[in-house]
Amino acid sequence: MQQNYLLESKASALYAGTYPMKKQTRSNCPISYSLEVFGDKWTLLILRDLLVRKKRYYQDFLNSDEGIATNILADRLKALLDNGLVTKTDNPDNRRQTIYSPTKKAIALLPVLGEVAKWGLMFGEKKKDRSLKALMNNYEGFRKEVRGVYKKELEELEKG
Repeated sequence: MQQNYLLESKASALYAGTYPMKKQTRSNCPISYSLEVFGDKWTLLILRDLLVRKKRYYQDFLNSDEGIATNILADRLKALLDNGLVTKTDNPDNRRQTIYSPTKKAIALLPVLGEVAKWGLMFGEKKKDRSLKALMNNYEGFRKEVRGVYKKELEELEKG
């Protein structure tokens, strides 16, 4: 009986997008925590697509130039959901599609993504992503545009 309760409890918690027990972190270091939440290549690229390229559908993420595998995409989207960086809702026009949206927690990563992109442009291969390079050449314009898109969320974050 006890085992059944635990399975049901875990299943309903997973359905809700949370775990019954808090995941153990490796240390109290904020950098370590940050890396546990969003520190791998695929998670950062999904966040880039979600926040900068405004992708919202599984298939859109799957079609990104980097060629993410379906199992990795599903795993990273689930982790983003579990960590509160994205929400998912059914598409009212097509119930077979899920719409992924950034939360305030994800939107707070915009400056981080901007700095990572600037670093990549300084030290990476110069010819790879022309659209990103153009964006970074007008970084202040990009920041203003993004602030306009996520104005409400960013204001709430700044208030604390």
